This record gives sequence, C-alpha cells and structure tokens, in this order.
Amino acid sequence: MFERLTRIDAGGIITGVKRGKGEYVGTQEMLERLYEYENSGLSPEEVQKLKKSDASKEQCTIDQHGEIHRLRDELKRYKQAEQEGRLVVLSCKAGDVVWKIKAVFSYFSKPMEDRVERIIISKNEILVCCTSGAKFSIGSVGKTVFLSREEAEKALEGASHDT
Repeated sequence: MFERLTRIDAGGIITGVKRGKGEYVGTQEMLERLYEYENSGLSPEEVQKLKKSDASKEQCTIDQHGEIHRLRDELKRYKQAEQEGRLVVLSCKAGDVVWKIKAVFSYFSKPMEDRVERIIISKNEILVCCTSGAKFSIGSVGKTVFLSREEAEKALEGASHDT
C-alpha cells in the first residue's frame, strides 16, 4: 500500500496530509504523484475495476475449467495430425473467387476471374477445380492464381516488366 498524500477534511475540502508537527505534504510531492498517475493512462473508474478484479481473483468455474481442457485436447489432436502430415490448411475454399493470370506471352492482358467449385485432395497433390472447368494445383496460389484481383494485377505487371 502506498502513503496517501491527500485527505478530505470535515468541510469536504481536499488537503494535504499532516506529517507530524503540523507539517503538511508539499504541493510538489502531490503534483509528482498526480503526474505519475496520469502517465498510467487509466481513468479512476478503470483503476477501480482493476482493483476489484485483482482483489477477487475469480477462480475458473467448473464449466470454464472443462472448456479449457476440451480446447487443450483439441489442440493436441491438431498438433498430432500436423506431425503425421494429416493437417492441411488451404488458402481457399469452395465458393471463393480466384484470379488467374496466363503466361507472359499470352494474349490475356488482365487477370481472369473464376470461382472455386471443389477441392480434390489426393495422395500426391491438392487440386482446385473451378466453375470454368479450369484446374490448378494449390501450389499455384501466389504464382499464377491469386486470391485478390489486386495481387493478380501486381503479379501480371511484374511479369510484363521482366520481358
């Protein structure tokens, strides 16, 4: 606990605290303490909320404790699947719009919009099938297939400068 520098007298007036022989805390000391408090960036209400939450140190309820264990177990299953090569995080899903660019020497000067229809995961690769009938390997995302028009245009612009 810290030493108070102020008090409210019987008349409701804030004054400095006495420190012995009628000597009150100096204004400079009070201003320094106020300066430090204001630097915290917290309002008096926020300080009181923190004080209450710290004082109560709420224990996890049985339900919260159970949920934590459930999430921990789920995370372990994901980690195990990742280690075994069974976890795949795809860059797109069925229904997503993708933007395809053709080879540099193609007559297409702008990205072509398409929509992911389905994704086929086989032993050797992940193949994305589009509504136009086009197919591409998931490894093409970021190279010749993009998830936004802006990315595709930027890549197409970069490719045309290389030639």
